[in-house]
Amino acid sequence: DSGRILSELGYQCDELDKFSYYISPFEHYEQKNNAQFNTYVDEIKKSKDQIRISGWSIDIINQTAFKEIYVKMDGKRCDAELIKREDIATLYQNENYTQSGFCVNIPRESFSTCSQILLKGVDEYGKEHILYEWNEKS
Repeated sequence: DSGRILSELGYQCDELDKFSYYISPFEHYEQKNNAQFNTYVDEIKKSKDQIRISGWSIDIINQTAFKEIYVKMDGKRCDAELIKREDIATLYQNENYTQSGFCVNIPRESFSTCSQILLKGVDEYGKEHILYEWNEKS
């Protein structure tokens, strides 16, 4: 069972309406450093009216933060606020990563009807990339 294995590795499981997700402990994160993008979700906070997703994302190959980050759910778009993350710029020793943080608030009712949630980033050339993906539980 993949859920049991992820839990044993220290991943935190949570459920959000009809979606399940696991948050990776930061010490496991560097395993992804061969990818073009490093994306980390720090927190998914649920309230009665909205879901707040926050974290950071960088483009390692182009050595930049994304100029836009947003969530797309079945065609609907929710723009994220970009946040200063000096800790990420310091960690990677790259000033270009200072604006790598994001925070997006999504209306709670959107989750009851969607089947897929995408966290997307727009790079400095205007190209969109999927950074994180959640799919409906089967």
